[in-house]
Amino acid sequence: MSDADSLMEFYRGLDPSYRVLLSYRFKAKYGRPPEDAIAAGPQAFFDALAEALGPHNAEVFKGMYKEWLRRGRGRRPPED
Repeated sequence: MSDADSLMEFYRGLDPSYRVLLSYRFKAKYGRPPEDAIAAGPQAFFDALAEALGPHNAEVFKGMYKEWLRRGRGRRPPED
């Protein structure tokens, strides 16, 4: 499983209300859904997320993703 696939699996497992928020912010900022940024890889996604939601919110999301990976649901934590 690639890093992008792992991140996509995590994203799809989020609560629907959180996915709607991310989708809205990405479409407003970039004119495309977050899935497009996820396909470019975790670093590209987290950079885009920081611009769309602010760095603090991006760090919260990254922390959730790292915890999900630590629990064995994905491949490995992204580099800081």
